[in-house]
Amino acid sequence: MAATNRPAKIRKVYTELRKTRRDIPAHELLRVSARLVDLFEGRGGRPVARQGTPRPTFEELPLDKAFDDGGWRVMERESRRMAQLYDDETVGCFRWGGLQHLCVEMTT
Repeated sequence: MAATNRPAKIRKVYTELRKTRRDIPAHELLRVSARLVDLFEGRGGRPVARQGTPRPTFEELPLDKAFDDGGWRVMERESRRMAQLYDDETVGCFRWGGLQHLCVEMTT
């Protein structure tokens, strides 16, 4: 198909589609054939699907990347986990500003 022009390619695709799909109107098959030829030749506009590597989750990050911000995200996540694990208000106090002495006074 490399040596033929676009209309000839569309006709070939249309002919093959018409053999298998008699239930679809001719004008729709022609439009689909033209779209398939364009996609195959790289003139299809936006890509239908993009394949790439997914961004790693926070737990999958290397330690140097996880601690890029000085470890604040790690500390916030761990304090949230501790609060959920122990279901205790005092654990959450350490997260907000590090005022440990106030937390101790409030809970006693």
